[in-house]
Amino acid sequence: MNWTSLLLAITTMSPVEAMLTTVIFGYLISKGIIQIPSLIKKKKLKKEKSEQPESLMSMHESCPNFTSITVILERVMEKSDKIFRIKYSETLYEQMNDAELMWVDTKDVLKDNFSKTFEEENKGDASKEEKLLAMKYYTMVIDNMEVEMLGLIRRWMRKNHFVEKSDIEYQAYIDDKIEQLHHKMSRLFDDRYDEDVLLVNRDTLRNTMKTRTMPIVSKRIQTFFLRAKAISLEKLKVIQKIEGEIHTI
Repeated sequence: MNWTSLLLAITTMSPVEAMLTTVIFGYLISKGIIQIPSLIKKKKLKKEKSEQPESLMSMHESCPNFTSITVILERVMEKSDKIFRIKYSETLYEQMNDAELMWVDTKDVLKDNFSKTFEEENKGDASKEEKLLAMKYYTMVIDNMEVEMLGLIRRWMRKNHFVEKSDIEYQAYIDDKIEQLHHKMSRLFDDRYDEDVLLVNRDTLRNTMKTRTMPIVSKRIQTFFLRAKAISLEKLKVIQKIEGEIHTI
């Protein structure tokens, strides 16, 4: 059995599959059910009925190569763990940090547009208290959208097949995601919109968002996705370097 290939294969599995595979093989090795013939010398087992059979691992602890293979396995597992953390934790963490920053910028653009639309719609007829209440309510609506919007982006980041796409394919992917985010945002606004408080017609705000807000937001989403792919490529290089180090162990 090629142990290096096996451990490298584990790093390509899902978290649950990798954990189960590691536990199973660790158990089989500890029980002596799986051994490495090229590195462990065979011994004849002399069993007596009254004796408790010892595990194959404990029998081979005095073998010259036992320490070597243990060290090798420890080093390979350590590097495999690094690959696992990079693929399923560090990459997503950095991408979602960027997503949160993008959403903060998006909220500012949305609030600025609402303030302008409010003034255009009411033309000074609304009181300061009414505008303050409308802005507070609108801000609350946007804040409540954050979990769903970032949750959608997180699901896309977890799939993380960006590096497999050509530039043309990835741009088509980005365009599709921008459209999905716009649709999601519009639907969430519709569900929470209250004209009696906001004092702005829903269709009027939809139109100003389409002409003034969405072009800006789309550019920021575009920048975010390009950065997300750059992070994936950067982490892939680190992973490939570690895989090369595993092959030299």
